[in-house]
Amino acid sequence: MSDPKKTLSTGRPWSPLAFPLFRMMWIAALISQVGTWMHDLGSGWLMTQLTRSSLEVALIQTAFTLPIFLLALPAGTLADIVNRRRYLIVAISGTAAIAAVMGLLTLAGKITPVTLLGLTFCLGIGNAMIGPAWAASVPDFIPRPELRGAITLNAMSMNTARAIGPIAAGYVILAVGPGIVYLLNAVTFIVLLAAIVRWREPPAAGPATLPVERMFGGMRAGLRYARHEPALRAVLIKGVTITAFAGITWALLPVLGIRELGLDAHTYGFLAASVGAGAIGGALILPRFHDHLSRNAIFVYSAIVSALTLAAMVMTRNLVLVAAILLINGAAWLWMFSSLVVAAQLSVPDWVRARGLALTMLAVFGSLAAGSAIWGRVADEFGVQAAFLAAAGGIILGLLLTARVRIRDDQHMDQMATSQFPLPEFADDIETDRGPVLVSIEFEVPLENQDEFLRLMREMRRVRLRDGAFFWEVFSDPKHPRRLTEIFMINSWLDRLRQHQRGTVADQSLRDRIRALHAGTERPRVTYLIASEGGAPELALRTRGVQEI
Repeated sequence: MSDPKKTLSTGRPWSPLAFPLFRMMWIAALISQVGTWMHDLGSGWLMTQLTRSSLEVALIQTAFTLPIFLLALPAGTLADIVNRRRYLIVAISGTAAIAAVMGLLTLAGKITPVTLLGLTFCLGIGNAMIGPAWAASVPDFIPRPELRGAITLNAMSMNTARAIGPIAAGYVILAVGPGIVYLLNAVTFIVLLAAIVRWREPPAAGPATLPVERMFGGMRAGLRYARHEPALRAVLIKGVTITAFAGITWALLPVLGIRELGLDAHTYGFLAASVGAGAIGGALILPRFHDHLSRNAIFVYSAIVSALTLAAMVMTRNLVLVAAILLINGAAWLWMFSSLVVAAQLSVPDWVRARGLALTMLAVFGSLAAGSAIWGRVADEFGVQAAFLAAAGGIILGLLLTARVRIRDDQHMDQMATSQFPLPEFADDIETDRGPVLVSIEFEVPLENQDEFLRLMREMRRVRLRDGAFFWEVFSDPKHPRRLTEIFMINSWLDRLRQHQRGTVADQSLRDRIRALHAGTERPRVTYLIASEGGAPELALRTRGVQEI
């Protein structure tokens, strides 16, 4: 097979499916997601038969999504620092086993509301472990020019499953009960497992010369990256503020359909499928929106549509009209979710990809978990209609509060790794645990260029802090006004080596612009200071010609 990384995008919505590896993974994920949505409807239906509490019904959604809030970052860190393929094999196998246990206990008549919530929480743990690693693996399945289309197709497969799964689950529940639904979900996980077993990860770009990151250090690095990367931070803010309200559909749809509209399992399955069907249609027309609107505009307009549909669906008892409104709601959800995930994928480099996507999932699904519990309580106290209207108002309020936070587009992000400048010759002679390390870089900048230089250095500050520095500043020399010195500090020489490997194409472009303002005849002079074991600064290691910028 030809190298997919050298293949250009055709621009067609279905073009990613032309790549055999992506096609195999996409089909396997679709089958698994059908099982997940069958499972979701089965649990919602079973809980309405076990209890009359709207809160307990809504807690099904909380139990499933709360583990993502609790475990997404640890799961993403693991997926970044261990072999991702083996990690997925273990996580998928364990999740399939949990689904099988749920099925067997249900068939045996041993399920209670507490048991159902507990096992749903365990299943959510499995999905929390799988999600970041799977999302981070997508760029290995497809050429980068096709990544946006691949992510949209993945969102479409999830929503195709949302359309198929509930209908299939409705038939199965009426015929043999929800226990078989859970067992079928276990089978679909095995299909996904088979695809992962067949996959062979691409070889690493270079030799793994540095020790693997430690768990807690890796988690801190992921949080630090999110703090200092505006593109990812915008995704997280939008995800938290909007999805807690928009997710009321998933939390209270069983109550709305089964209790308020009096539907049986079969008819409710078709109603729930309306959301997925709308998302499929939304995915098909999404590329047309990208031709005319920014990703931020698509997100904002989709959130407004979501708010309007939430208010409209509880203002009528007409089943056909409610289903039509859910079609639009599903499309709006797809547009919002796709905007967030695509922006997150494109705003993180490979070394922190799973952690960045894990934080995105944490923001989205953590908000869903919290929102589900809140909306269930609101529905018990004030009624389903009041809960949906309050959620609609919350979306509009969230948009107003975050109006200055903008999701960025592709052209502003290029987080592909780039070859870095060589380390100084003495790099191999320094013990990796030595630190902290102080790096100073002296520039000669004409006075007329210093405003632009300082503006670019503010961007460089973000890069240094994002990739591991804990201190950064630019100092001027009163005796030599043209001399400006960048100083930053890192905890250890190992962290400096890691920082060195984390450069991206966007970072290199920034360095080139800064270096163009340097007026010296030689490269900027670099000085390294490393704390001695006694705590005093060690001999300065000065270099000329070492390329640190």
